[in-house]
Amino acid sequence: MNQNSKSQSNPHPKVIPLIREAYKQMTSNPQLCIETSTRALAIAKRYKDPLGKGHALMHIGLGCLHKGELDSALAYFHQAEHIFKETQHLIGLRSVYNNIGVVYHQWNDRDKALEYYGKTLSMEEALPEPRLRINTLNNIGNIHYWAHDFESAHNCFLRALEEADKIDFPYGKSLSLASMGDLLIKQERVDEGLIFLKQAIELRKKTNNIHGLIHDLHSIAGAYMGNNDLQEAETCLEQARSLAKENNYKRLLASILLSYAELYKLRNEQENQIALLEECIGYATAENYRDTAANALRELAQAYEERRELKKALKSYWQYQEIKNYLIDENKNLSIHQLRMQMEVAEREREMALIRKTNLTLEKKNRQINRQQSKLEIADEKLRYWNSELEQRVREEVAKQQQQQQLLIQKSKLESLGRLAAGIAHEINQPLGMISLGIQNLLDQLETGILDIGYIEKKAHYFNENLNRIRKIIEHVRLFSRDQQDDTVAKTDLIEIVQNALSMISLQCKNQSILLDFEHPHRAVYILANKYRVEQVVLNLLSNAQDAIEERFDRFHDQKRIAIYLKSESGKIALRIRDNGVGISEELKQQIFDPFFSTKSENKGTGLGLSICYGIVNDLGGNIACESTLETGTTMTVEFPDLFSGD
Repeated sequence: MNQNSKSQSNPHPKVIPLIREAYKQMTSNPQLCIETSTRALAIAKRYKDPLGKGHALMHIGLGCLHKGELDSALAYFHQAEHIFKETQHLIGLRSVYNNIGVVYHQWNDRDKALEYYGKTLSMEEALPEPRLRINTLNNIGNIHYWAHDFESAHNCFLRALEEADKIDFPYGKSLSLASMGDLLIKQERVDEGLIFLKQAIELRKKTNNIHGLIHDLHSIAGAYMGNNDLQEAETCLEQARSLAKENNYKRLLASILLSYAELYKLRNEQENQIALLEECIGYATAENYRDTAANALRELAQAYEERRELKKALKSYWQYQEIKNYLIDENKNLSIHQLRMQMEVAEREREMALIRKTNLTLEKKNRQINRQQSKLEIADEKLRYWNSELEQRVREEVAKQQQQQQLLIQKSKLESLGRLAAGIAHEINQPLGMISLGIQNLLDQLETGILDIGYIEKKAHYFNENLNRIRKIIEHVRLFSRDQQDDTVAKTDLIEIVQNALSMISLQCKNQSILLDFEHPHRAVYILANKYRVEQVVLNLLSNAQDAIEERFDRFHDQKRIAIYLKSESGKIALRIRDNGVGISEELKQQIFDPFFSTKSENKGTGLGLSICYGIVNDLGGNIACESTLETGTTMTVEFPDLFSGD
């Protein structure tokens, strides 16, 4: 097969529709794009279809790219590049070069991005592909734009626009129009820029490119704000915000809210400005959009400072500075990471070049032993097939291991509930006893013949209260025991969480003569968390304290005590659980947070309790620490960020 015929071959017929579907999902639903492409990859492997594998890997990378996972995207693109080189598939190779350029562009490594865009354009003569050329020209234009080389950017966008018109390529034309509009507005040619952006919006609507439509509406709003046409700006921002919410584009929504706040600042409507900034910070913080969060915090601090609300202003400035420091460190680490990846890629390319050179030498030397060479090629193909099968099996085993780990975590939670079953039963039996007594009173009144409607209504209300109490207890246990993998967080009272945990363990402690003492502020102490996960932390720590006391003292000893302290200190909320149990040695303290490590017998735990606690607290941005002395006791300290101290 010659080079041209190889470059024009297609993937397996069962792979093609999945690749097309993944391409449609690329911008609207990147995760679904990844899942669809993964299915295509499995089919391509089953049918030993290298082109199908290459296209599937490239589209998995595209899904990662649009999710913002640039490291993963680059890794998948390089795997696809290797396959396309081996099969001499020029169409795929051009596309993957363009995508690698986009990754480096987003990393602000413009030289590397231009290198790969240049590779794409250099293949134009051997394999013309107008649509890919138009996208590449737009990408190169954007690099010149961010480098403030506006003349070069203008030329690229104009060429792309002209070529998109020639071949009737609406998607490429909309990209060019939007980029040209942004460029003209940047050059303070606002009226001309608005014309291009409005034309782009019409094409975005026709091609159902919602992401691009939101971007263009946002750009137009910025232009109107620059011209002090605030009414038109608000109209565009409202349309953009509505579309971003409807389609769950959280990054765009956070950016739009920041611009909306700027509009209210220009109108001197400070209350609305502050409300939108806080909403923006909520989205940006939840999704780790740190640049947007930093800008919003800076604006919020300035607004509070103007209102002379200095405490809030100082808190906002402090949060802003923390994010800026993080971003500086992150940028340094990213630069180091990019350099390392570039070195690895260069090393792989050198290795591949050496392999190709070696293969050529071997081919020349072995022309007279074609039969042996054929056998080696067959063996090599089998080896690749078994390697791919091995990779698939490894992934399956890893997935099984993760599933088993989740089951162990759930088992640990259910074990805790099993140990606390007596306390829960007591909590339910108490209102049941009250209901039973009330029914007996009704029967007594009925026998005497003096039963009236008022008495019946009073008793019915009394029964309903106790039934609601039972229902709440059962609902609390049900919610606590379920497998909560969504990890939904909300503003919740830490005092209530501790009291819920104490309600489930208090009867056991009473039966073991353990005194429970809970000291806390006389107001709610709020944290941002999933309350059932935090309750699992508290319950684990209380159960460990109970076991430590039981190990040190006999059943009827009167000095057994667990003390819980809750207070705010230095921008943190500290929860301390102190026991006078057997304590932990210095050697074992270094291992207590390791998974499956336990000093208890097998029937008392899996060794997952403190490991789970550590993971939950760490996910919430908090810390957990242990202080202990043998034969004296242990203090476990859990710290949460104090996000609501100003409320």
